[in-house]
Amino acid sequence: MLEETLARYGQLAAGLVLAGFLAGCGLFGNDAEVDPCLAVDAKNRAMDGTFIRQPAGVATFQILPVDGKLRRNGSLSRLYFDGFTFRARADAETGGYRAGRGSTAVPIAALASVVDGIDAFDVTYNKRGGDSFNAQVVIGVPTVATELPTAGNAAFSGPVVLKVQNRAEGASSAMLDLSATATFAVKYGSQSADLNVFNISGDGAAALPFRTISWTGISLCSTRVGSSGSGLFSMSDGNGLPVNFAGPSPVSPSGSAVFDGNLYGTLANGGLPAGLGGGFLIQGDTGVISGMVVAKPVN
Repeated sequence: MLEETLARYGQLAAGLVLAGFLAGCGLFGNDAEVDPCLAVDAKNRAMDGTFIRQPAGVATFQILPVDGKLRRNGSLSRLYFDGFTFRARADAETGGYRAGRGSTAVPIAALASVVDGIDAFDVTYNKRGGDSFNAQVVIGVPTVATELPTAGNAAFSGPVVLKVQNRAEGASSAMLDLSATATFAVKYGSQSADLNVFNISGDGAAALPFRTISWTGISLCSTRVGSSGSGLFSMSDGNGLPVNFAGPSPVSPSGSAVFDGNLYGTLANGGLPAGLGGGFLIQGDTGVISGMVVAKPVN
């Protein structure tokens, strides 16, 4: 697992992306573009997922890969992320896990039970040297790539947990914890996926200038669903009009933001993947949006 993690970090470092559409904004300088074709072998209880971290007390985020390992009984054994190994010990008090240096992984209630086999955690961890981080993780055992359809479409739907900060002049700069609904249209033939986020709610949501987030043309390669320079995202208000929230253009190339996700598991009848999970990060001079999603097939 350590070798797989190091290989994936190497792929990410090679794909480093600077967000050119955000004139004068340096927030993307450390955000690595996730390679959507880098697949993890689903054998041997190997897990793969998406990890969005935030330094404690700082309103800047970074999206990174996370790998993991299950025990034979299906419980979490380890997570590997950000150069850190989370050796999981069950925590009866939270229903989650603990690890060294006071690190914890607590299930995200809105996401953890959507699809059996896809886990979602709020993670706190402390690296050597004293750096502390908060993070959110979606992880599971990916679908076996050879079991994926090669044609046709599939729909997935599920909840989203959002962190949103409006940095526009005159707006409250408080970090908002919100919820929403996501739908995915996965197109196996064209190897792409579209994402729509709507029904955004929670304290402070009504004051935001946008009501929906749309992302079209996300790349599908093997079991991975990722932007990797592909597709377009946009935001719109309640009337469907474009909204400039994160930067100078309301419709921006996906290189200025990142979506990273996976198709997970297989339905009992041998049909479509059991779920789709991942995260997205959009951040610029005037706004930050971090989202984690777990979606199940729509019949």
